[in-house]
Amino acid sequence: MLQTIDADVAVIMPHYNCAEFLPQAVQSILLQRDVRLKLIFVDDCSPTSECRTALAPFLGDERLAVLQTGRNVGPWRVDNWLFERLRTPYLAFQDADDFSDPERLRALLDELEASRADIVGSDYYEISETGEILRLRTMPRDVNRALARGRDHAILHGAVLMRRSVLERLGGLDGTDPYLGADTDFALRASFVARMRNLARPLYFYRRRANSLTQSKETGFDSVARKAYKERMLREHRRRRSAALWGLLLPRRWRRPPSLANRPNDVEVEIFPVAG
Repeated sequence: MLQTIDADVAVIMPHYNCAEFLPQAVQSILLQRDVRLKLIFVDDCSPTSECRTALAPFLGDERLAVLQTGRNVGPWRVDNWLFERLRTPYLAFQDADDFSDPERLRALLDELEASRADIVGSDYYEISETGEILRLRTMPRDVNRALARGRDHAILHGAVLMRRSVLERLGGLDGTDPYLGADTDFALRASFVARMRNLARPLYFYRRRANSLTQSKETGFDSVARKAYKERMLREHRRRRSAALWGLLLPRRWRRPPSLANRPNDVEVEIFPVAG
């Protein structure tokens, strides 16, 4: 089914237990202007069926596909499962508790083609749990340069649109941990093979809420688990950079590029279509 999608952009929206924000999130994608898209919604075994009620007004839209995991596996493993099956030339993301400006995808597509980039994000607004704008986050225009200078948060995963060819080169996201910083790890690996840009427009609304993956005590930015993952990730990135820089000093026939392969899903992931 996913391999035969008739669209230019597949928008991936994993969901877990935040149904109250779904109507705004889904509507913001279905209202995107001048883009042939398919929204792939995947409920990751939420504890209640509230998301079904939240999605009900949109089920008649042929651009929406609703899927369900067999068990809770985390968003990165869901992404990897989808990457293997989607064949659209472009992929985009949308967190289920955030929302997008209606011009977002068209603007990112135009920037991607005009700049010949491979991955494009944008500035974004941080909003409160109830939707009030807290601040504007201005992201670096040249993401590759920012990452090379040591900035690890240089592009927001939820705000990204990319060429599928990047995923083919890198093999997807780190699927060995269900909740931590695989998105940042992907950006660091991509910086070796992909041109990454941020558009100087706030096109995404990032919701800060206490129970989200990046804010909770167990998986948030200040958690022990995320800090340990980040340290390992940055250590590996430093090794790759050293290997790449050292390789430039060697004769071309001896050069070996650093390994950029991902860690594939370490658990079986089963995802099924949900009947309307």
